[in-house]
Amino acid sequence: MNKVIFTGLSCLLFVAYTAAQSIGISAFALAFSARYPDQIDQTGYTERTMGHLSSFSPGIRIEGNWILPGYSFPVSGFNGIGFSCFFPHTDSAFFTANTKNNTYNTVDIAGTAVCKRFTINLRAAYEIPQNFSKFLLLHAGWGMGFTHYSSRYILPEKTATFNYVLDDFDPEVFLPEKNGNPFIELLFGGAYELEKFSFIAQYSVNLELGADRTTHPKDFIRHGLTAGVYLPLKKL
Repeated sequence: MNKVIFTGLSCLLFVAYTAAQSIGISAFALAFSARYPDQIDQTGYTERTMGHLSSFSPGIRIEGNWILPGYSFPVSGFNGIGFSCFFPHTDSAFFTANTKNNTYNTVDIAGTAVCKRFTINLRAAYEIPQNFSKFLLLHAGWGMGFTHYSSRYILPEKTATFNYVLDDFDPEVFLPEKNGNPFIELLFGGAYELEKFSFIAQYSVNLELGADRTTHPKDFIRHGLTAGVYLPLKKL
């Protein structure tokens, strides 16, 4: 079954590529919001929900595109394969850490975690018919890819109620944790063609598959805006 699906997708991509009226490269700015699970502070006798520091997660994306205006489903009018880099995002985190002197002694910590995220994915969107302008390509579609993230815990500052410093703990607790998952994407956008390039703006939702929904910072959903320019390298 997987071979049949792969073969079918390969044929569609080949047909789309050979029929493309424009092949080029895009550069985008990303303004996404990351939705993390609520963290529960268990350092005291009464558990409390820790507030999120920020949900904003900006980034950049480089994408190779082939565009086929004037085609209807199942031929996708806007296609791309690209790489995205999301800048470090900091949020609240609850974790436990072993001390150096006594590995059996663990300390409950209400701190923060920093996560960096990279994705590579394929996107295919279908043209939405419109009569506003012949230079405008409205499109809606889907994507799939793989996300890789690197995250690490950050110790809070030493205070009267938290009498620890980083050297008190096993350093492995604060080493970056690296992992990854596949994800699917839904997108809607528009591309407006000018003489030398095109403006592109899109809204998309990324749903991570297999992510741990209870442990920070493995996010399982992101949504936001993608905006940038498309430079055609060859028009066919």
